[in-house]
Amino acid sequence: MGPVAERNGLLAKVCGMTRAVDVQAALEAGADYVGFVSFAPSPRHLTDAQILALGAPLEGKGPKGLLVTVDRPRSGVESLLAQSALSGVQLCGSEAPSDWARAPFQVFRRISAGPGAAEEMLAWSAIAEAFVVDHPAAPGGTGERVPVDDVLAAVAAGPVFLAGGLGPEVLENGLDPRLLEAGLLGVDASSGLERAPGTKSRTSIQRFVSAAHSAPRMTR
Repeated sequence: MGPVAERNGLLAKVCGMTRAVDVQAALEAGADYVGFVSFAPSPRHLTDAQILALGAPLEGKGPKGLLVTVDRPRSGVESLLAQSALSGVQLCGSEAPSDWARAPFQVFRRISAGPGAAEEMLAWSAIAEAFVVDHPAAPGGTGERVPVDDVLAAVAAGPVFLAGGLGPEVLENGLDPRLLEAGLLGVDASSGLERAPGTKSRTSIQRFVSAAHSAPRMTR
């Protein structure tokens, strides 16, 4: 386990990988985090064997791999991470903070934007190293943007990655400057980088990561 990476610009997380060529594109683009989904209802769901294979190129490289899952028991997460090149988990379900205390790997917590976000972040503050604030419609992958005021409230409570409806065009056009001034840590994209569910665009990945790293992030 290690601290969340730091850089001058926003951190870039590319999520929902399903193909080796897309993992390689994220590596070449300099992504900071790469997400692999283990959640059967998702069109980007991977088996454990697929996660092990797709995550292998991350061994000893810059990007950190995250297992993105919903209500998977800790024992199952620990077993998979012990066999893989991934460095941590992003929890997106109804997991209890007490069940993940003293985890020997990075823990990210997905938070629904809106009322109650700050309270949930407080409950996870001693466990999660960062929070992924997303639209409340589903555990992730909705492609729906989050109201800026809801994000600002979350950023005030802890280190936040913004997710939901992001793609290279959104970053290139500029995020609301209030988010950057408040100390937004990073951005997280999946469907906004795809030609079809699970099929990423190399160009979109490169543009997204470049635009994130170029954003004038303010340190907290």
